[in-house]
Amino acid sequence: MIAVLFSDFLISCTNLFSYSPFDINLKTQHLNANSIESLQSVVVSNNDTIRIAVISDTHNNYDDLEDAITSINRMDDIRFVICCGDITNWGTTDEFRWYKERIEKSNIPVITMIGNHDYLSNGYLVFQRMFGDTSFSFTYAGYNFVFFDDVVWENNNQAPDFAWLQNSLSTTKKNLLFAHIPVWSDQLEGTFAQQMDSIISDNGVIGAIYGHDHSYEHLTRDGTDQYMINDIDDRCFALVALSGSQMTLRILEY
Repeated sequence: MIAVLFSDFLISCTNLFSYSPFDINLKTQHLNANSIESLQSVVVSNNDTIRIAVISDTHNNYDDLEDAITSINRMDDIRFVICCGDITNWGTTDEFRWYKERIEKSNIPVITMIGNHDYLSNGYLVFQRMFGDTSFSFTYAGYNFVFFDDVVWENNNQAPDFAWLQNSLSTTKKNLLFAHIPVWSDQLEGTFAQQMDSIISDNGVIGAIYGHDHSYEHLTRDGTDQYMINDIDDRCFALVALSGSQMTLRILEY
C-alpha cells in the first residue's frame, strides 16, 4: 500500500526535481560559429554599404530585448546583429537560455560577446558551451571583425590577451573592434588602457564599439572613433554603416 501511494505521489509531482540554475550540463551549441557561417553563405560585394545593428547589456530585460529584435526585424537592410556582452546578471544557465530564446526570434544572424556579468557563477563556462570562444574574429565584405574579451576584474584580475588582439588585427583588411569594456573604463585604466590604445592606433582600426557603462559616449582616441553604446533598457540600439574605410554610427530608438 505504501509503495502504491509513493508511486502515485511521484506521478503527480512532475516538477519534484529541478536542476540548479548554476548547472552547466548543456550541449555545446556553437551559436556564434553558426551565425558567422550563415552570414558568410550570402555573397556580398566589397563595394556594398554594410549595415549592422549593435546592442549591449541586455541583462534580464527580456521584454526590451524582444522588442529590439522585433524592431530590427522590420528593417530590411541590416545584415546582422552584434551584442556587446552582459547578457545575464549572474551568469546562470537559465539567464543564458532566456537570452537565447529571444535572439532566436531574429530574422538575421546574431553574434554575441561575453561581458563581465557573464563571467559570474559558472557563466564563463556556460558562454563557451553555448557561444564558443570569448575572443574571436572573422572577415566579411572586406572588413575584419574582431571581438575581444577584455574583462579584467571578474576574470581573476588577469590581463586581457593583448597578444591575441595584436595578432588578430589585419594589415590587409579594414579592422573593426568590438569589446565589452571601454578603453577608458576603470577596469582598464593605467597600463592596460595604454596597451590597448597602442594596439588600436598601430593597426588601423577604423572604429571601436563597447558596452558596459549603460550610456552613450563617443570619443576620438589617437584618431580612432570609439563608441560606448546604451544598454537595452534605454530602448535603443546602434545602427552602424560601413562604406569603404568609413564607419558611421547613430542611435535609433524603438
